[in-house]
Amino acid sequence: MLWAATPSDMITPYSMQGRVSGGRVHEFKTETLYFMDSQKRFYQNHAYSIESVNPNEKTVTIVNPHDTGAKRHTLKYQEFFDYFGSIESTKLNVSKIQERYGNVAFLSDSAVDAASKSVPAYQDATLHVGQYYKYPGSDTIRVSLPDALESLDIRFRNGKAIVSFGSNELKSLRPGETFTMGRSIDPTLSQSVSRDHLEIRYGENGNIYLRNIGGNTSTARTYKNLASNPSPAIL
Repeated sequence: MLWAATPSDMITPYSMQGRVSGGRVHEFKTETLYFMDSQKRFYQNHAYSIESVNPNEKTVTIVNPHDTGAKRHTLKYQEFFDYFGSIESTKLNVSKIQERYGNVAFLSDSAVDAASKSVPAYQDATLHVGQYYKYPGSDTIRVSLPDALESLDIRFRNGKAIVSFGSNELKSLRPGETFTMGRSIDPTLSQSVSRDHLEIRYGENGNIYLRNIGGNTSTARTYKNLASNPSPAIL
């Protein structure tokens, strides 16, 4: 999932960058670009990629997608909302992108693994936003979504990770595949669950990686014998 924030198209009292030439006039719908801030960091009406959100520090880090090697800017929530008027997301079809552009590199299993927290077996774990949590691909993993009456279960069968919600089987993942659960999959879920709430990644190494991307926390636990532990963790 790619997230982008776009400043509003209002004119600010700050310095002008200058005139736009060629085809860029059509792109920006103006011959003059304005900065949104006095430090001349953010152009008017130009999308910036959201690289990370730190809920503990209440900050958002963004980068200009036209130059991802450029300096990152970390803003406090209020400053971010002062400058940016909208947030949009795009879901990537990784398999199709790799099929067409074979040299595109996505976050590898080793990188995800290094950034993940290992969760003790058979204990509740709170899934905080943005953090990867690692589970071995053996025991059943049960996740409680906010205000949900049923649980999301991940079981393993014939080399695949089977994702189900309640009695409904949602997805059969092969190693290397990812599934995102949220109201985009089940619109009957509570508004406490975002459209894209929980990322489930089945690594080539056989591990499951969970990442909360929805805002409100969820909890997860592994079960050796799910039948003897029927109740999910409650938030």
